[in-house]
Amino acid sequence: MSNPTEIPKSESFILSNKVVINCEASDSTSFKWEVFRINENSQEPVPVRGNTAPNFLVPPRTLDYGLYKIKATVFMLGIEDVYGSDTAYIKIVSTPFLDVKIVGDIRIRLGIDKNVSIIRLLADLYL
Repeated sequence: MSNPTEIPKSESFILSNKVVINCEASDSTSFKWEVFRINENSQEPVPVRGNTAPNFLVPPRTLDYGLYKIKATVFMLGIEDVYGSDTAYIKIVSTPFLDVKIVGDIRIRLGIDKNVSIIRLLADLYL
């Protein structure tokens, strides 16, 4: 938990795991992803959809800013109480500002058969 992966809130990300099966009794698995918000003294479960696939897509702006524990559990189907799990930590951070400069023209018509005045604009946008 000392170095969680930082993910900007505006970006989607995929949680995935690598599973190596060495079991003669079954080669079928099921998956479960759990997400917990880490507070000062507690962990609060966060409801997530689509959390039973081997890879789990988290859309942008799904999680609030803060620290999260992600737990992946793999169950062997057909064998009771045989599973493995692993945990990772992520930190949702604010999206860095992009310094975008847009140069454009505004054309103003002064009247019939008059010259067109062009005003140059320079705008700084922060997305």
